[in-house]
Amino acid sequence: MSRRVRFSDRADEVAFCIAHHPDYRDLRHVCREYRFDKTRRWRFDLAWPALRIAVEIHGGTRSARGRRNSHAGPKGLQRDLEKARGALFRGWRLLAYTDLDLEEHGVALIVDEVRRLRDGTSANDHETKEGSPE
Repeated sequence: MSRRVRFSDRADEVAFCIAHHPDYRDLRHVCREYRFDKTRRWRFDLAWPALRIAVEIHGGTRSARGRRNSHAGPKGLQRDLEKARGALFRGWRLLAYTDLDLEEHGVALIVDEVRRLRDGTSANDHETKEGSPE
């Protein structure tokens, strides 16, 4: 009988998948809840400090519906954008996703986009290499 692993949130699940999936070995050194600013206590859901790439996963996009204390509400959105600007000015490249992105595309979306940032390629570069017209 196999045991099901339980995760406290989507970011834990994504970090586990990246760290343990054989196809994602190049990104297995992912940090969870990485603090990038001690004064503001800002943390990234996932980060690769050596690459200065971070990921934020915004959950509750279906249920929050703009509640005042949620990420989807006006104050939450303002705090998230302030944090994103803070990361940018500290030299970080930040990718942001919703739980709906993960449901639709899975962890592979995050892995693909982190690799593209790391390697300095865009979606168009990938298509051109595959033989599509420029």
